[in-house]
Amino acid sequence: MPDIIDIKSENRILLIKARFKTNSDGRDLFGQLFVILTGIEAPESYHAIISPSSETYDMELHTSWDKYQEFIIERKWKGFFNINMTNSLNTYLDEFKTDRSLYKLLYQHTLNSDYNKLEVLLYDLVNHVLHEKTLQLESVIQEISTEEYARVLEARNKPIETPLQLNLEDSKKTENDSVILKVKPVLAPVKGKPIYMLKVGDTIMVKIVPDSVKQKEYIKIFKLEENGVIRSIPASVIDIKYGSGKNDPYEIIVKIDEKIFGKIIEDERQVKLRVYDPKIDGNQNIFGYDTGMKIYSKSKSSDRIAKLFILILSIFLTGLLITIVYILW
Repeated sequence: MPDIIDIKSENRILLIKARFKTNSDGRDLFGQLFVILTGIEAPESYHAIISPSSETYDMELHTSWDKYQEFIIERKWKGFFNINMTNSLNTYLDEFKTDRSLYKLLYQHTLNSDYNKLEVLLYDLVNHVLHEKTLQLESVIQEISTEEYARVLEARNKPIETPLQLNLEDSKKTENDSVILKVKPVLAPVKGKPIYMLKVGDTIMVKIVPDSVKQKEYIKIFKLEENGVIRSIPASVIDIKYGSGKNDPYEIIVKIDEKIFGKIIEDERQVKLRVYDPKIDGNQNIFGYDTGMKIYSKSKSSDRIAKLFILILSIFLTGLLITIVYILW
């Protein structure tokens, strides 16, 4: 792509913000899309969400880019989205990393502020998931300097910190009782999934880090400690963030339970993560399934039923034995 300007050399960043909706009877869907372009090679990052809630569409495109980005991530953290459709859309967005000709079109249309061609490209992308003739899409292109981008990230202290202001160190509860915990991924050097291939919607095994009172409380809640060993638990990936620098870590947000999330910070870019396998790990607590607490409750109920059955059987056999002895006597 020698004939195309590389914005990286000009210290500027291009941002694409798009929102869309459908108006089908009984199947109204709403979504937002945000893409950061820092050069001609591949997108820096992107975030997308599809939801049946009209509130997802309420965020105006002319909102500041950082608030717009946070809005999408916050709604994901709260679970206000259609996970299957959102995952499918993110899969299509992944093609911008692997298909250079496709990314070239996105980059050129954005660089030239060609809204007609850009919206046709985005429309086709979104409609691969929605398959709706009533789809409506609008977009805005914004340009910022690399200095502004770096300044915003520095002000957040941690990339993509949510407006909920979750305290990651002590896992403080938010107003809606959501909690984010510090977790680490379980590694699988031989059969694991490379971290650079990880996608939103993947379910991986993680461990809650027992480095604070709050963290230990949740280890007890999920009954993950056995003889001093902390067991892993499945978690669904809902967001992935990584910088373009060689030493920039991966930041991964996972959903453990309906209102319990985890944050992974992984410095090594070549590690392989252990993917959840129900045949090996059992039907543990993952988003969309019974919670671990329910599982343990079921387990305890089963134990009580088994013990009651054994007691009744013992009484019956004892009575039968006494009757036989009485008859023989």
